[in-house]
This record gives sequence, C-alpha cells and structure tokens, in this order.
Amino acid sequence: MKNIKIVLFAFLALSYVGLNAQETIEEYKKKEQEKIKQMENQTQDGINRLQKEYADYVKRHDDEFADYLKQEWNSFEIFAGKEKPLKPKPKDIPVANPNELPKNPAIIKPKDIQTPVLPNLKPKPSDSIRKPAEDKPNGNIANFEFYGTTISVPCDIEMAHCNIASINEEGVAGFWNKASKTNYTPAVENLLKLKADLNLNDYAYYLLVKKFSKALYASNDNLEQLMCWFIMVRSAYGVRVAIQNTKIVLLIPANQSIYELSYLNIDRINYYVFPSLNSGSIYTYNRDYSSSSSAIDFNIPSSLNISEKRGEKKLTFEFENKNYTFNASYNTSIIDFYKDYPLVDLSVYFNAAVSMQANKSLTHALKPIISTMNEITAVNFILHFVQTTFSYKTDDEQFGKEKFFFAEEVLFYPYSDCEDRAVFFSYLIHELLGLKVVGLNYPDHIATAVAFSSPQSGDYLLFKNLKYSIADPTYINAKVGMSMPQYKNVSPIVIEIKK
Repeated sequence: MKNIKIVLFAFLALSYVGLNAQETIEEYKKKEQEKIKQMENQTQDGINRLQKEYADYVKRHDDEFADYLKQEWNSFEIFAGKEKPLKPKPKDIPVANPNELPKNPAIIKPKDIQTPVLPNLKPKPSDSIRKPAEDKPNGNIANFEFYGTTISVPCDIEMAHCNIASINEEGVAGFWNKASKTNYTPAVENLLKLKADLNLNDYAYYLLVKKFSKALYASNDNLEQLMCWFIMVRSAYGVRVAIQNTKIVLLIPANQSIYELSYLNIDRINYYVFPSLNSGSIYTYNRDYSSSSSAIDFNIPSSLNISEKRGEKKLTFEFENKNYTFNASYNTSIIDFYKDYPLVDLSVYFNAAVSMQANKSLTHALKPIISTMNEITAVNFILHFVQTTFSYKTDDEQFGKEKFFFAEEVLFYPYSDCEDRAVFFSYLIHELLGLKVVGLNYPDHIATAVAFSSPQSGDYLLFKNLKYSIADPTYINAKVGMSMPQYKNVSPIVIEIKK
C-alpha cells in the first residue's frame, strides 16, 4: 500500500511538472511570435521610412530639374548631317581570272584603324532615378505593335493627360512636372523588362518607347516627343529635348557616328536630332537629369527576340564545276527593324549579330559542305558563293541613297553592293570557320581580309602581328590573295571586327 502511494505521488508530481513545462513552452512561443511581429513591424516601418526618404529625394531632384528647365535655353546652330563615309561606288565591277594569282604579292599598308565602340552590357536601370511605384491601379493599357510583336504596357491613365501650355522652356518644365506626378514607375519598369525579354539594344529600346509614347499621344507629335524624352530619362539615358519654332525634337547622344542626320555638338558630345531638321538654330539646355545618364549604343551584340516571320530566298551557285542550290530563310520582322535604322559606322554592321532563324538556315546549308574541305578551299568556296550568288547594284541605283546592309539583309533585297557583301562574307567566315576577319575601307570600296592558320599566297596585310590575306567578296571569281587592280596599292582603313 505504501509503495502504491509513492508511485501515485511520483506520477502526480511528474504530471504537474509536465503541465508547467507545457505552459512555459506555449508562453515562450507566444513571446517569440510577438517579438517576430514587432521586428516585422519595425522592418516595415524602416522600409516605409526609406521609401519616403527616397521619394522625397526624387521629388527634390525633379523640382530642381524643373526649375533648371525654366531658365533661358541656349541657341545652337545645327550641323548638316555628316556625309556618307564612302564616295560613289563603281556601277560595274571587274571579273577576275581565278588562275592568275599575283606574281608579285602586294603588302597592303593600313592607312588607319577603326576600332568598334564595344557595347555597354552593364544594366542601366540601376542608374535611373524614379520614385517608388504607388500602390494604386494603373487604370490604362497602352497597346501597340512592335515589329510583329503585340505589346501591352499597363500605365497610369494620367500619363496620357499630360500636356504642354506653350512651346517654350516654361512649357517643357510644366510637362516634366505633370509627368513626374503621375504613377509612371510601373510603366517604365514594364518597358525595361520588355527591353530585357525582347533582347533589345539601346536604339531598339528607344523605338519601343517611341511607339509606347505614340500609343498615348497618337495625334500630337510634340506630346509624343516629350513623353518619349521623359521615359528615356527615367530609364537612365541622356536624351534631351530641343525646340525649333513650334516643333519639339529629341537630341540623342550616340556612341557611334550617324551619317546624313543633322546634329549639334555640346561639350564635345554629338547629339543627333530626331526627327532630323534641315537647317537653322534650335534651343535646348545643357545639363542631364542625372550624372550617370548614358548615350545610345547602336551596336547589336545579340539577336533581337521579336516575332519570327519567315522569309525565304532560293540561292543557286556553282563552285569547281559543281552546282549548289538551297533555300535560305530570314526573319522579316528583323528586316523591318533594320529599315528604321539610321546609317551608322560600318563597324556596327560588321559586328552585329544575325537572327537565330537566318543563322540556323545558313549554317545548316553550308556547314556540311565545307566540313570536308581544307581551310583555304572552304574560304574560297564561301568567297565564290558571295561573289556570284547575289546580283550587284549600288545603293544609289537601288535606293536613291546610301544604305549599309546588316548581314541578313543580303538575303532579302534583290541587289547588294561591296560593303553589304563584305559584312555578309565576314559573318560567314566567323560563324562557319571561326577565323579572324577584318574589313578594308577604301575611299570608294569595301573589301575584307582573312587570317589563316597557315600562310597563304597572294596580297596581304599585317595587322596586330597577324597576316591577313585579301579576300574581296565583290571581285567576281577572285580567289583569296587577289585584290582588285585599282586598289592593289591603296592603303585602306582597317575595320576591326570583335564579335
């Protein structure tokens, strides 16, 4: 009986201790949860405080910029567009005897070197200054087509209601103030996301913003220009606005030269006028919204990810008594995009990416053929393919103006001239054989030169400790090492290619 009482007492004691332990754990959990909630509240308060501080900073910066815009602008004289970089090209091109390699090879001496301005691949959104997005519905959607791709951008409905009271400094400052008070950040972030998703370069992004602005102001060019300026500035680009009489234009700072487009020079930076003006003076300001504002880069380092619309061209040629025929496809949406490209440095065309569609089509057709050839035969095959497959006509004859082709455009247009073939040939050599190529810019002609794994006979030039053999994609039937006779002793500008 005594033992039973002891066991019962022990059981009750343990039960009591267990009960108290359970209560202690629950109390502990409750206290910890309260601490976590308190920390979360403090963290959210801190985030809210930081957001408010940043919003206040952006507002002060916006107000200061608006005050600056109200000040009297400076008058600048517009420079006429830079002349096209090539003199008129010959209408007729010579035909070579492929069996007559030069007995006395010429050593071509470069006149100068054109090194491409490489693309800035660093993301720019982190450099932009814009207020935190407001927690309210956007209320509007801007719908538009972008080279075959349907785009929808949610935006604050007030963005479509910004106006300008007068075409002067006060009016531009007033537009800036109105636009800055809208909930513009979601629209800018959506556009920048589209830039990344569609793999757009800087100029393509400008065209995207331009179409967005047109969707908001379809019938008012001045307001369209102002909204485009506002979005580009909020995207960390150093785009400015200028006024001529009652017209508002954009001033776009460029990393490369743009030809045949009016421009002005401010602090040794060329600002190109979009849309171009013929002559006279314009008024603008001389300070960017942000010190980290970027120029527009016209390089196309990778293919745009826009709508794929298939175009096709049948290609037929003969090499060493054997006929070859295949269909090459290309993306017509990319072709439409190129139609809106201004005339820029040749290095941009030589270094530009080709669409995946065209690249796949050409490599699928040509790579199996050259895979059985040695290096010199493969290059001569590609050279003869470019020389004889495409009909020649100068740009003046085909377009009435100068137009440089990106590689893919050779497949679309019925005719091509020397720089178009040089760009196309250099792309094929790089893509199919992985050899180094340079462009050769003569006063009225463009050719190329290739660095082989082993020395080749014929005309050549020395560039950065490598021997580059002349390869002219326009000189019909010419093999590697054969220069057009009239350029054999002419020093070209070497266009460096850094894909």
